[in-house]
Amino acid sequence: MQKKVLIIDDNLHYASLLSLFLQDHDYSAKIALDGPKGIEAISKEVFDVWVVDHWLFGDFNGIDLIRKARNLGFRTSALIITCLIPSEIEEQIKNLGVSAVLDKLIVGTPLFLNHLNKAITHTASDIF
Repeated sequence: MQKKVLIIDDNLHYASLLSLFLQDHDYSAKIALDGPKGIEAISKEVFDVWVVDHWLFGDFNGIDLIRKARNLGFRTSALIITCLIPSEIEEQIKNLGVSAVLDKLIVGTPLFLNHLNKAITHTASDIF
Protein backbone atom coordinates (compact mmCIF):
# COMPACT_ATOMS: atom_id res chain seq x y z
CA MET A 1 0.00 0.00 0.00
CA GLN A 2 1.30 3.44 -0.95
CA LYS A 3 2.33 5.77 1.85
CA LYS A 4 0.63 9.17 1.72
CA VAL A 5 2.74 12.32 1.82
CA LEU A 6 1.44 15.87 2.17
CA ILE A 7 3.79 18.42 0.60
CA ILE A 8 3.26 21.94 1.93
CA ASP A 9 5.33 24.35 -0.13
CA ASP A 10 4.47 27.68 -1.74
CA ASN A 11 6.61 26.96 -4.81
CA LEU A 12 4.35 25.02 -7.19
CA HIS A 13 7.21 24.02 -9.49
CA TYR A 14 9.30 22.61 -6.64
CA ALA A 15 6.31 20.89 -4.98
CA SER A 16 5.29 19.33 -8.32
CA LEU A 17 8.80 17.98 -8.91
CA LEU A 18 8.87 16.53 -5.40
CA SER A 19 5.44 14.99 -5.95
CA LEU A 20 6.60 13.33 -9.19
CA PHE A 21 9.75 12.06 -7.46
CA LEU A 22 7.68 10.54 -4.67
CA GLN A 23 5.23 8.96 -7.11
CA ASP A 24 8.18 7.41 -8.97
CA HIS A 25 9.17 5.83 -5.64
CA ASP A 26 5.71 4.41 -4.92
CA TYR A 27 4.38 7.14 -2.63
CA SER A 28 1.12 9.00 -3.00
CA ALA A 29 1.57 12.78 -2.76
CA LYS A 30 -0.75 15.74 -2.32
CA ILE A 31 0.30 19.39 -2.55
CA ALA A 32 -0.86 22.36 -0.45
CA LEU A 33 0.55 25.71 -1.60
CA ASP A 34 0.28 27.68 1.64
CA GLY A 35 -0.28 27.29 5.36
CA PRO A 36 -4.09 27.58 5.39
CA LYS A 37 -4.38 25.04 2.56
CA GLY A 38 -1.98 22.78 4.46
CA ILE A 39 -4.09 22.94 7.62
CA GLU A 40 -7.20 22.29 5.52
CA ALA A 41 -5.61 19.19 3.93
CA ILE A 42 -4.39 17.93 7.32
CA SER A 43 -7.91 18.37 8.72
CA LYS A 44 -9.59 16.48 5.87
CA GLU A 45 -7.23 13.59 5.15
CA VAL A 46 -4.85 11.27 7.00
CA PHE A 47 -1.23 11.31 5.80
CA ASP A 48 1.74 9.17 6.80
CA VAL A 49 4.07 12.17 6.86
CA TRP A 50 4.05 15.89 6.12
CA VAL A 51 6.92 17.51 4.18
CA VAL A 52 6.75 21.20 5.11
CA ASP A 53 8.72 24.11 3.66
CA HIS A 54 10.01 26.27 6.49
CA TRP A 55 9.77 29.53 4.53
CA LEU A 56 6.11 29.52 3.50
CA PHE A 57 4.68 32.65 1.92
CA GLY A 58 1.92 34.23 3.95
CA ASP A 59 0.90 34.55 7.55
CA PHE A 60 2.95 31.72 9.05
CA ASN A 61 6.03 29.62 8.40
CA GLY A 62 6.41 25.84 8.47
CA ILE A 63 7.02 25.68 12.20
CA ASP A 64 3.93 27.78 12.83
CA LEU A 65 1.93 25.40 10.61
CA ILE A 66 3.15 22.33 12.50
CA ARG A 67 2.49 24.01 15.85
CA LYS A 68 -1.07 24.86 14.73
CA ALA A 69 -1.65 21.26 13.55
CA ARG A 70 -0.39 19.94 16.89
CA ASN A 71 -2.70 22.33 18.77
CA LEU A 72 -5.58 20.92 16.70
CA GLY A 73 -4.61 17.41 17.87
CA PHE A 74 -2.83 16.06 14.77
CA ARG A 75 0.21 13.89 15.53
CA THR A 76 1.54 12.94 12.10
CA SER A 77 5.31 13.01 11.81
CA ALA A 78 6.80 15.90 9.83
CA LEU A 79 9.94 16.79 7.91
CA ILE A 80 10.89 20.43 7.46
CA ILE A 81 12.63 21.33 4.21
CA THR A 82 14.38 24.62 3.65
CA CYS A 83 17.10 26.21 1.56
CA LEU A 84 18.30 28.24 4.55
CA ILE A 85 18.40 26.60 7.96
CA PRO A 86 18.22 29.28 10.67
CA SER A 87 20.33 28.58 13.76
CA GLU A 88 17.37 28.95 16.12
CA ILE A 89 15.30 26.27 14.36
CA GLU A 90 16.45 23.46 16.67
CA GLU A 91 14.97 25.26 19.66
CA GLN A 92 11.76 26.06 17.79
CA ILE A 93 11.04 22.46 16.76
CA LYS A 94 11.46 20.92 20.21
CA ASN A 95 8.31 19.04 21.17
CA LEU A 96 6.71 19.47 17.74
CA GLY A 97 7.30 15.94 16.45
CA VAL A 98 9.60 17.05 13.63
CA SER A 99 11.67 14.10 12.49
CA ALA A 100 14.34 16.16 10.68
CA VAL A 101 15.16 19.54 9.17
CA LEU A 102 16.57 18.99 5.70
CA ASP A 103 18.21 21.18 3.11
CA LYS A 104 16.09 21.32 -0.05
CA LEU A 105 19.16 20.26 -2.03
CA ILE A 106 18.91 16.68 -0.73
CA VAL A 107 15.26 16.30 -1.74
CA GLY A 108 15.15 13.85 -4.61
CA THR A 109 18.05 11.78 -3.30
CA PRO A 110 18.30 8.44 -1.49
CA LEU A 111 19.20 10.36 1.70
CA PHE A 112 15.86 12.19 1.52
CA LEU A 113 14.00 8.89 1.04
CA ASN A 114 15.84 7.51 4.08
CA HIS A 115 14.65 10.44 6.23
CA LEU A 116 11.13 10.15 4.79
CA ASN A 117 10.90 6.44 5.62
CA LYS A 118 12.24 7.06 9.13
CA ALA A 119 9.60 9.73 9.67
CA ILE A 120 6.85 7.42 8.41
CA THR A 121 7.84 4.64 10.81
CA HIS A 122 7.58 6.99 13.79
CA THR A 123 4.51 8.92 14.80
CA ALA A 124 5.07 12.44 16.04
CA SER A 125 4.29 11.25 19.56
CA ASP A 126 7.29 8.88 19.32
CA ILE A 127 9.48 11.91 18.60
CA PHE A 128 8.16 14.20 21.34
